[in-house]
Amino acid sequence: MSRLFHHYRPVALLALAALTLALAWSAPARHARADDSGNGGVSIVDFAFTPGVLTVNAGATVTWTNTGDSVHTVTSGAPGDDDAGSLFDFGPLQSGDTASFEFDTPGTYTLFCRIHPTMTETIIVGDGTQ
Repeated sequence: MSRLFHHYRPVALLALAALTLALAWSAPARHARADDSGNGGVSIVDFAFTPGVLTVNAGATVTWTNTGDSVHTVTSGAPGDDDAGSLFDFGPLQSGDTASFEFDTPGTYTLFCRIHPTMTETIIVGDGTQ
């Protein structure tokens, strides 16, 4: 191999790693609908809420289960909002812990983990006519 390749190899590997991370962060959030009972389940694992977007009807109960090894919270709002946690603020949730909330009012709700604020999720609550 040429000296030029060996000279730029670390740079090329770093650029490839950066591109991989950028693509992973920009991937669209998985969207799911409520189960047959009308309720929704969310797994918390590997620093992500799965699904990242959940659609349910008003009156549905959403249950979050920490299936990973790290401690997390489930907090309404967005990091830095004055009213963050005003609707609900569950946690810290250890591995295996669950938390549930009944969404009565149609709308779009954001939530995040206070410990890892880049972890976010959106809950879309419909009025049942869709």
